Amino acid sequence: MANESDFLIRGVINKLNIRFTFAETTATVTEAIMVHSTDPLCALNFGKALTIGALISPMLNDTEKYSIRWEYEGLLGSILVDVNSKCDLRGIPKETMLMDQVSSNEELYGDNGKITMIKSNNGKVLSSGTSAAGLLDVVDDISFYLATSDQLETEFLTAASFNPDPNQPVKMFSGIMIQALPDCNLEIFDGLRNNIQLGNGISVLDSKALPVEKKLWKLIETIVGNEMSYSEIDEAYDVSYEFSSSPTYTCSCSRDRMKAAVSVLDKTELREIFKNNESPQITCQFCKKIYVFSEDDLNLDN
Repeated sequence: MANESDFLIRGVINKLNIRFTFAETTATVTEAIMVHSTDPLCALNFGKALTIGALISPMLNDTEKYSIRWEYEGLLGSILVDVNSKCDLRGIPKETMLMDQVSSNEELYGDNGKITMIKSNNGKVLSSGTSAAGLLDVVDDISFYLATSDQLETEFLTAASFNPDPNQPVKMFSGIMIQALPDCNLEIFDGLRNNIQLGNGISVLDSKALPVEKKLWKLIETIVGNEMSYSEIDEAYDVSYEFSSSPTYTCSCSRDRMKAAVSVLDKTELREIFKNNESPQITCQFCKKIYVFSEDDLNLDN
């Protein structure tokens, strides 16, 4: 469950025809890695994926949802993240303990990977696509996916720092996304992309000293590549922004949904399960909540 430190800002730099999102996901990532009991290396990559989910949530409307799956041949395996328009996030890392197994990026990611992204509305698939994840980086590969599969030139930057405290492992997790709008000059956009990657964006994102909106203006200053006052930036580029729904790690599982999932099994199979275990448990893979059903709950006497 996220706290007040997490936020999401969405906006437009109008004179450059780009939109941006800026999020802090410290509490959200903390909740997620506590739920899944991850080590720091898994936490870093899982946190990046969750932060990306937060940053793209304003691209959704009403009851729409994105499901994004990163899959790599290396020991990282796969990461699944779901996000809706309210920035409710949940996810599953395939591997939670990596540090003792991995000594290089090659071992972590392997030689190849792919990304699958599904957009749905109340269970109905609206669009889906898959692309190679050949850059072998959670952040860079989703930028490539959006540019190739969705024709949306996009750049992400995330920053993370950790505490040596198992009860509060994340010191800071945040990220920013810029995306070209129609009529955006793509040569200029490439320059903005370079500004993000080569400028001081990571140090600004990772700062706990700056107030939120001052941090935002510092990031915009990094994007445009000019050191200006807020008023000068606004006059030169016409920046508009607003706070959006804050990120939270929230699972949509429920007893009724779990019961419906179990009920699709053959009754003979279910009776065999109860024969071997009087109180079988079902665990939600997203939030680790445990559900217990009786034979009466599943109407096995009929």
